[in-house]
Amino acid sequence: MVVAEVAIPTSTGHRLSWTHVEPTKVTAQHIGDPRPRLGTPDFPHHGDHWFRFAPGHMGEPGYDQQMSDSHYAAVAEQVVELVDSQAGWFWSQPDTIAAAAPAPGSD
Repeated sequence: MVVAEVAIPTSTGHRLSWTHVEPTKVTAQHIGDPRPRLGTPDFPHHGDHWFRFAPGHMGEPGYDQQMSDSHYAAVAEQVVELVDSQAGWFWSQPDTIAAAAPAPGSD
């Protein structure tokens, strides 16, 4: 199972306590908040949503079985739709999103 998170980096990259990450290398995982998961019902608020790419959880019997091509196509289609709707909206409102983010260290 996989999550898809979105974030808004700055044009100069992102500063971590031990290094600077160049703008072309920043991922959502480098960003603290806000970093919502695509697919959550109350996006962009915190919530939990996973995209299922396997028949079970890691370590369970059958986890490593391949699923049908149509399953993977449907999951990919769902992700693309959420990038268009949820992430597109999120990225179009950086000032609103930043103002709503919790203060650093408050989570």
